[in-house]
Amino acid sequence: MRSILRFFFITTCISVIAVAAACGGDSAPARGHGQTCGGDGDCGGNTPICAADGFCVECISDSMCGDLCGNAGLCGECREDAHCPGDKPFCDSSRSDCYECQGDGDCPADEKCDPRGRCEARCETATMCDSDEVCESNVCVECGGDSDCPADEPLCRDGKCRECGNSTDCGASKPYCIDRDCEECISDQDCGAGQRCTDDNDCE
Repeated sequence: MRSILRFFFITTCISVIAVAAACGGDSAPARGHGQTCGGDGDCGGNTPICAADGFCVECISDSMCGDLCGNAGLCGECREDAHCPGDKPFCDSSRSDCYECQGDGDCPADEKCDPRGRCEARCETATMCDSDEVCESNVCVECGGDSDCPADEPLCRDGKCRECGNSTDCGASKPYCIDRDCEECISDQDCGAGQRCTDDNDCE
């Protein structure tokens, strides 16, 4: 898995060099995760930069972030495993986050790797978990299926109740699914006249 992530990072850098001559030093490869754009004026909110591939992103270089600019144009902890600390040695390059485990073998003998890449205590039944958790695949998690979730967060994803899996799960008032939450906007163009899209994806 580590070699796959490194290969992905290298090939992404090569493609960005071809279009922007910007991989290395403080720069990072940028893949769009917001709406399409022709320039920065088409972007806003928490994705204010129009990357070379024509998508709005949060960043295109490390200097725009507190830590690193990840492969998906998101500020985060990492672009590859080498950027992660010893207690969370694996990089999810799609989210720029470091995580603890890829499988049970990465955890202590009495723990198991949960769907979010965290080592958690093993369980046999729900009685071994907290009152608001269920025992799913021998790990205590918030949910094992949609039926375990409340109405305002009806979808179970990776053992956690979420508001949405993609934008089709959201309603007209908050039509965009961002980090599993339905949000009102991703750029100023999504808001009414005289309003702007804030960093919290609200029109104000």
